[in-house]
Amino acid sequence: MIMLNGKTASIIGTRNPTAKQRDAAQDLAYDLSAAGARIRTGAAYGIDEAAMMGALWLDVFLPWKSYNREIIPERANITVYEPYAHATWTASVTAWHPAPQRLSRGMFALHARNFGIQCYPSNVDLCVAFPNSTGGGGTAQGMRIAEFLKISLISIRAGQDFDYDQLRDQVFEVLGQKEAA
Repeated sequence: MIMLNGKTASIIGTRNPTAKQRDAAQDLAYDLSAAGARIRTGAAYGIDEAAMMGALWLDVFLPWKSYNREIIPERANITVYEPYAHATWTASVTAWHPAPQRLSRGMFALHARNFGIQCYPSNVDLCVAFPNSTGGGGTAQGMRIAEFLKISLISIRAGQDFDYDQLRDQVFEVLGQKEAA
């Protein structure tokens, strides 16, 4: 097995995953963290929740202090989005969201925390996304950020057929080729 000490991977995705997506996110978070990688996610129900359940080494990014605290494991290192302290996170929403002017304050904060997931305090080595069947929403924002930052991205949409062992091998191969930060 490849050791991934010093590597980071974000696992993001839909709040309404298929059972196969949910299981894959949880198993992948465990397999990666058992090999020494840190997992980053955003504490939403669904894929984020599954990743948190599987991860041994975990960084969780919240849009506000009280967001879904009941599902965050005690072992998590938590970072809360603060608009004035995280100006680049704020700017990322207007830069990459297709309609930032239509977002409520809460939705804006959710999208801003996606920037933190991908690059705070440094860029992740890989983003694994499990979007819904349309590929939209907050997961799409996280994917746009990863692409802009030239972070390797693997995406498994709801309904897409995939084999977990092949996915895990692909993820380990990508992370094994990245130089440790």
